Amino acid sequence: MPRSRPRPSRTVIAALVVGAGAAGFGAVSAATGAVTVTQLPLQPGELAGFHTSAPAILVPTAAGFATKLGEPAEGARLRSAGFRKAGFEQLAGPAKAVAFSYVIQFRDAAAARNEVRRTYRRDLADKSGVPRAVSVAGIPGAVGLAVDIKNTSTDLSYVTFADGSNYYYSAIFGVGAQKAPTVAKILAAARAQYKRVHGQAAAARG
Repeated sequence: MPRSRPRPSRTVIAALVVGAGAAGFGAVSAATGAVTVTQLPLQPGELAGFHTSAPAILVPTAAGFATKLGEPAEGARLRSAGFRKAGFEQLAGPAKAVAFSYVIQFRDAAAARNEVRRTYRRDLADKSGVPRAVSVAGIPGAVGLAVDIKNTSTDLSYVTFADGSNYYYSAIFGVGAQKAPTVAKILAAARAQYKRVHGQAAAARG
């Protein structure tokens, strides 16, 4: 990923490559009575004005997930951090806006919390965007950012949190994505998601 762009825009790369669908990854599977990692990303109706453009997919390896984000060099770090598997989903919205929602299962709760802190600190320090901290009420330990990407007409807003050994990240990318109405959408979506998935880390099996 070009270093001239802010690190949170890693999902922008995925927007360009995910159009091919879930080739090379496992499609969502619904085992009776079991919560799967592909059922944990945002669901239809949770992010107002957006709809899923393809079923959520299972990404079973750290290397595959890093490549999905357009950051293949991240694979080794994620594997070392305790990556187990991930569920990834792309959504389409108004005015060519796109959204991403993914869930990574880590080896334990501490690893998931560490990923939240690492993501947030990294993005606050990135000089290629102007980040603004967003308060995330109703989700313990959650953080959010609204990023004005320098020298572009597009922006980013996201919320990330950990629940048990699961790491959750959802973002909106597009023109004015850092504006209050769009930020309010991603906050509402994250709260709805948290209410649905809280406590599911132990049950999600892939």
